[in-house]
Amino acid sequence: MMLKNYASMNMWKRIILFFMIPFVIIPFIAGFYFMMSGLTREMRGAERESVLYKDNVAHSILLTLGDSITGTLNTNIVWSDFYEALARNDVPWIEDNINTLPKVSPGIHFCITVNRDYKLVTSVGGVSLDAADLLKNKATKNDSFSGLYNTNKGPAIIAAGILRDDNGEGQEKSPGYLVIGKVLNKEELGNIKAILNNDITIWSPGGGLWGTSATNLAENSIKPIWENVLQRNEPVITNEKIGGKLKYYSFSALKDINNKPIGLISLESPALNMTEKINAYITTGIIFIVIVFSLTIFLLKKRIQKPVLEIIKNTRRYATGDFTGKIDINSRDEMGTLARSVNDMADSLRMLIEGIVNSSRVLSGESQGLAASSEEISASIQQLAATAEEMAGISESTRLKVNAAVDKADYVKMVASGGQQQMADTVSKMEIIKKSSMTIAGAVNILGEYSKQIGRITEVITTLAEQTNLLSLNAAIEAARAGEHGRGFAVVADEVHQLAEQSNKAAKDIAVLISNISLEIDNAVNAMEVGAREVNAGVEIAEKTRRDVETIFNSILVVVEKIDELSAGAEESSERTKQLSLANEQIKQSMLQIAAMTQNMSDVSQTLIESVSKFKTDSI
Repeated sequence: MMLKNYASMNMWKRIILFFMIPFVIIPFIAGFYFMMSGLTREMRGAERESVLYKDNVAHSILLTLGDSITGTLNTNIVWSDFYEALARNDVPWIEDNINTLPKVSPGIHFCITVNRDYKLVTSVGGVSLDAADLLKNKATKNDSFSGLYNTNKGPAIIAAGILRDDNGEGQEKSPGYLVIGKVLNKEELGNIKAILNNDITIWSPGGGLWGTSATNLAENSIKPIWENVLQRNEPVITNEKIGGKLKYYSFSALKDINNKPIGLISLESPALNMTEKINAYITTGIIFIVIVFSLTIFLLKKRIQKPVLEIIKNTRRYATGDFTGKIDINSRDEMGTLARSVNDMADSLRMLIEGIVNSSRVLSGESQGLAASSEEISASIQQLAATAEEMAGISESTRLKVNAAVDKADYVKMVASGGQQQMADTVSKMEIIKKSSMTIAGAVNILGEYSKQIGRITEVITTLAEQTNLLSLNAAIEAARAGEHGRGFAVVADEVHQLAEQSNKAAKDIAVLISNISLEIDNAVNAMEVGAREVNAGVEIAEKTRRDVETIFNSILVVVEKIDELSAGAEESSERTKQLSLANEQIKQSMLQIAAMTQNMSDVSQTLIESVSKFKTDSI
């Protein structure tokens, strides 16, 4: 009945069911798996909590063991005979009455008696410990106390107290202390295991490793855990599979009466079977869901496969080029819709092929006409290319001539520039000559003045010479009158007369020279004035010539600029002509390509006609 209802479902519903499996069932499986995994983690967390709880119980049991021997201790420390025997250091009495405790009291392994100075008096059981460290702080504050303490045989449960008399007094003058205890050996650990129902192991840094577990823990593996426990100051939980079964191990520090770590206590707890059961349920559920999923897929495949194979058979026939038949599926589901769509596609391809055949025939005729037109255009382009090459030759010749003109214009420009500079230098030199002439004229005028002054001085000298000559004549006359007495004065007068004559003659000669010099100076002044006028005229002519040369140079610059523009135009014209020639060549190549493409098009259209002829349609 269910298969009949399934068969009556349309394709859309079947597809929904098909996709519901991966998008609903698989998430359900994943959710179920994660839920059970979370439950497994919770169970394992509970197992860890159980291990920690048992670890705390183990520590409590150790404290209880200390309380169990405290009664025996209190019975013996409140005893006047023991008090007095220790006071008088009566060791035999103590050995006979106190050291017998390990034999008469169950669970007592050792007994140690120390004096007030914490020195050992006597002991039994082969156990030694640091009495001062144990008793110094505790025994002075408490009558008795118990707990863990490290001994030469490892951690031990001890009870210690100060001795008193029968009235419970005398602590202030007490002669010493009594320490009793039991070592945590395998027997004691077995008693704890019987209470906890878990194996227990003790490790001491100085005493080794011992316990009730059949699984021997390696001591070298305990040391890293010991360091980890000390660092974290809390228990450490580990797990390990042994013989296919998971076991948990708790490691916590054993602390003595002074709260100092002295070793490790480890509990071994097997994991609960609930975790394995949950994993089995998960595996069974997943297998069941996979089987249901596979069966559903198989049924869907059988229902969908038949129409799909029919469609594949016809599409393969279409692939060979045979479009004469149609797919015969008339159902109203999605497969029927797909079959009708494929039939419509085949009809469209059939019409497309017929259109391609007709278009290929038209294309073949048009391509032949295009090939003829391409040949005519190619001939015209070749003629245009020849004309362009001729124009390129003319442009190149023009460019060379213009470049030659540019070179000559540059030379003229250079010469004109040199002439302009020379004219500027000439004008500058003429100005210098003008200034020098004016300076010389001034100097000559000054010499004329000096010569006139010398002439006046010469006239004065001439006058003085004439007067001196006159005086000498008068002196000679007076000497002649004096006779013999005036002879010497006559000689002097004669010398003065001669000197006056010479001075007069020299003054006349100087006057003649001064007159000649003045005449030459006047001639020089006149010549300098004429030269100055000529220099001024030369400067004006040179300045006018400089302006004319500058005007010519500017005109040459304009001509050179125009020639440069003409050269640039010739260059551009030559470049454009080359570009035109290149473009013609490219057009020529393009037309050749078009002709080749036209031929190829004709060949392709013919090939297309041959290829399409392979298809079978009603009209082909």
